[in-house]
Amino acid sequence: METIKDKINILLDEQEFIEDLVYARCYHGLTQSQLATLSGLTIGQVSRIERGCHRPRLHTILRYIAGLNCRLTIADRWEDE
Repeated sequence: METIKDKINILLDEQEFIEDLVYARCYHGLTQSQLATLSGLTIGQVSRIERGCHRPRLHTILRYIAGLNCRLTIADRWEDE
């Protein structure tokens, strides 16, 4: 059974992921508008992702990442502990 602490940790992980996306966009020197053009997303979609207003589908996240010319890597979270 998922506890309140587990739910809080999931939300914190999501917020960290969003912050990483925004950092990557800024690191590449892109505006939201430029990323929208490169990724095929709308400016509104990019903005909503970055504000954490809703949970986008995986396909949308992958398009955002592809627009940065990056890739999503999945790692075992216990490797860091």
